[in-house]
Amino acid sequence: MASLYKEQGTWVAQFSDGNGTRPKVRLGKMSKKVAETIRNRIEEIISCRLAGLPLSSETSAWLGNLPDDMHLKISSVGLVKPRRSTILSDFITEFIERRKDVKIATLIRWRLDQQKLIEFFGKDCRADSVTCLQADQFKQSLFEAGLAAATISKHLANSRMFFEQMREAELVRINPFANVTVPAVVNEERNVYVPRESIYSAMKVAPDDEWRLIIALSRFGGLRSPSEILSLRWENILWDKKRIWVLSPKTKRYPNGTRRLIPMFPELVDWLKIAWNNRQEGIPHVIATHRSLADTEIFKVRGWACCNLRKPFSDILARAGIAMWPKLFHGMRASCETDLVDAGYPIQAVTAWMGHSLRIAEKHYLRQQKAYFDRAVRNGSGENPSPENPEDSPDMGAVQIPVQQASESARTELSRKNESPQFVGSGESVRLLARPPIPNPGLEPGHPCGRGILNPLRLPFRQFG
Repeated sequence: MASLYKEQGTWVAQFSDGNGTRPKVRLGKMSKKVAETIRNRIEEIISCRLAGLPLSSETSAWLGNLPDDMHLKISSVGLVKPRRSTILSDFITEFIERRKDVKIATLIRWRLDQQKLIEFFGKDCRADSVTCLQADQFKQSLFEAGLAAATISKHLANSRMFFEQMREAELVRINPFANVTVPAVVNEERNVYVPRESIYSAMKVAPDDEWRLIIALSRFGGLRSPSEILSLRWENILWDKKRIWVLSPKTKRYPNGTRRLIPMFPELVDWLKIAWNNRQEGIPHVIATHRSLADTEIFKVRGWACCNLRKPFSDILARAGIAMWPKLFHGMRASCETDLVDAGYPIQAVTAWMGHSLRIAEKHYLRQQKAYFDRAVRNGSGENPSPENPEDSPDMGAVQIPVQQASESARTELSRKNESPQFVGSGESVRLLARPPIPNPGLEPGHPCGRGILNPLRLPFRQFG
């Protein structure tokens, strides 16, 4: 079915494709035995294609291990499908370009990850040449660059995702990043509580009422900035029901994540009314002046990143004499959620208003405050509060004397009756005098919201003023 001959010192395999033509595959310079092996594989490929049968496992493995140049020669005559590029940079570029289902911010993040991989492995690196050892060395290079653990974890997670896509496309046999991970540790030093007093001071020196509303929506409404604040429309404000529909670009890919309903908190009402009275005719958005870039072509390239609210807000804080805190807008949103939980609202309601899960709230949002410690020192668990006057404290010596007397009485009674000691009678009194009773509900006090206890040790109590 396929013939083999030499032409100008190189081996050529020629075969009939069943359409009346006889394509040639120039194999190059090699031994006759190797050339015959390739010819036999070509004959099997042709036979299986004509009979509609799958290739044998040996031939499939042989095709998979062929060098790119030889595979290109065989695919160029239609024997097999062309092989996708195994160049790491080319594959990631192709992957990013075909992902039309993700947000612009995600694409920007992936390009940064691609840049890190190219800087380490090289622009012409073949993906199938990357070993597990090299993947671990890449991780170490990120540490040596001084990047934070959370940043390194994100780089490795996306690198692992790239190689997993290549493994599923059968471009690589294994994923070298499969076991190369770094725990995404939350930097508690950056989790701060922003007091209301600081916000009021900042709002006083804000340049206009629209900026005051932006600050209020972030700190007292818990809206994400800039996406949710700049997406808010007047039709989303339900004045009669005191509710607000918050459009959430971040969570719209999740079921029922397009929007969420929140209360119209009292801290927002006056600023919303002022914005309503100052609104421009025909402008549907609540924030109109400071969202201008969101309506331009640059938004299609950079997304919400082009709507820079951080720099103007940092200038406002500087005018108010307030030190900048980490994660400016996220810190205000997290402080809003902390206030709502402290106010006694059910945690399931608060997380629904914020638009995330209880796990995310505990890990990234709820803040520890110094006031919690002061209250615990003063009131304990709430069942046996400490007296305001230290002189009212019980005399521990007076407690010990009845304990000793009761114990002595118990021993005398047992000796008189010549009985083995049992934990009854006066022995019960000894235990009651020795320590306070254990509360009936259980080992831990119940949460006021009726849910599980949040771990307070994970939350810092730094406070910015």
